[in-house]
Amino acid sequence: MTTLVEFAVGDEGLKYLRSTLRQGTGMCLHLLKLPLTKGVAFSPIPAGASIERAIRFNAGGMTTMGDTHRWLGTHLRSLADKFPTGTIILQDVWAKPNDPAVLTAKSRSLLTIEQVYYYLKASDCDEQRVRTLIKDVTSFLLVGAFTRWPGSDSSLPVNGEIIADSVIEDAAREAEEIFVGAYDQEGLIVWHR
Repeated sequence: MTTLVEFAVGDEGLKYLRSTLRQGTGMCLHLLKLPLTKGVAFSPIPAGASIERAIRFNAGGMTTMGDTHRWLGTHLRSLADKFPTGTIILQDVWAKPNDPAVLTAKSRSLLTIEQVYYYLKASDCDEQRVRTLIKDVTSFLLVGAFTRWPGSDSSLPVNGEIIADSVIEDAAREAEEIFVGAYDQEGLIVWHR
């Protein structure tokens, strides 16, 4: 197990994040509307990595998925402590609401006519639930956000119920952080407001 540190990846990281978000629709496009240049982009990577290696976002071998998922679980728990009414949302970028894997996912889902999202309330956040959330995403591309949007349980649909895209737009507007898969999906690029 390698300890990961937050390494600033600057404009190159923002460029990569934008290009990743442009690969999707729904929440991806709503996140692109945020003032991304006013935030900070970083990557959780092993200490001692050079900037030259850190900005090679398409090359694997920087870290392991296990280390990244552990880091993400701890990091999201920290955000959940800071924003206890927030929500973690992962977009299953290429999945469709009627895909068999979506129907059997263990995480709670938000479905629009065309898009699939899995979510976890900040108050329920722990490393195991974050791992389950990530595991339920069937798309190779990982896109997610920690949003201050509260989405109370009473206003959220039960699994399988279709919601309006405006619900996802509201959640994206309140994003505190965005994270996308990098380093051959073994790592992440994170944008922080």
